[in-house]
Amino acid sequence: MHNNKKQESPYFFLLWGIGLLFVLARGKIINMYSSGLAWFDPWTILTVYIFLCYGPKKTAFFAFSQGFFLDIFSCGVHGLFVLLYLFVSGCIYIGSNFFDLEHTVGQISLVTLVMLLKEFMFVLLTTVFLYNSFSLQTFVYTSIYSSIFTGIATPFFFRVFFLLAPNNT
Repeated sequence: MHNNKKQESPYFFLLWGIGLLFVLARGKIINMYSSGLAWFDPWTILTVYIFLCYGPKKTAFFAFSQGFFLDIFSCGVHGLFVLLYLFVSGCIYIGSNFFDLEHTVGQISLVTLVMLLKEFMFVLLTTVFLYNSFSLQTFVYTSIYSSIFTGIATPFFFRVFFLLAPNNT
């Protein structure tokens, strides 16, 4: 789905704004439901959708900017989420060669795989930079649940985003 240039930018910035709303709502949601439940990751879905519609350059811009805002609002290590979401955009770029993003199975497969890789990279980065230790069993279960849940939710979100698009067909 490639829109014409006149309608492309406003829709891209609408998607970017949706990502920013997720950033702002994230802390409130985690505080309300922080009982160890797996976290749903809308940024990975948005990043895959933007890759499908706009290509790798805008995907990298989206990943960098959303990671930047996550870094600002999380009050953690600066650059952690920028690096993490640029890693996600790279995984999407490489994974798009193996999965067909035009079909539901390809969307679910790529998002689930990218989520697993993102979770592994997050633990690796936080272990290196923050010297945190994680329970391996908790990490594995949370990563699997989060990846599967986000992957299964992907077609629903893609459908909503396609319906919001200016030239939806």
